[in-house]
Amino acid sequence: MLLGHRVFESLDLVAGASILAVLFLGAWHVPLLAVPEALVTVVKILVVLVAIVVVRNALPVLTPAVALRLCWIVLLPLAVLALAVVELVL
Repeated sequence: MLLGHRVFESLDLVAGASILAVLFLGAWHVPLLAVPEALVTVVKILVVLVAIVVVRNALPVLTPAVALRLCWIVLLPLAVLALAVVELVL
């Protein structure tokens, strides 16, 4: 059971990195270089995958209680402030 979970978690990371590389990094496009397209795409996917793993391991675990506290105490007042600023500007 645990092995299947790890396989699907790894596939999820690779799929997410692939989508990010294609959508936000231009997939196989590299300006001013003549490099094989598949190699460029694989390198971009690996860079995004490493970035995801590094950020995921560097940040603390966000429990539901901490997330709720963050939303109510920080994000909701910021959203109301943003609405007020937009109302005043427009």
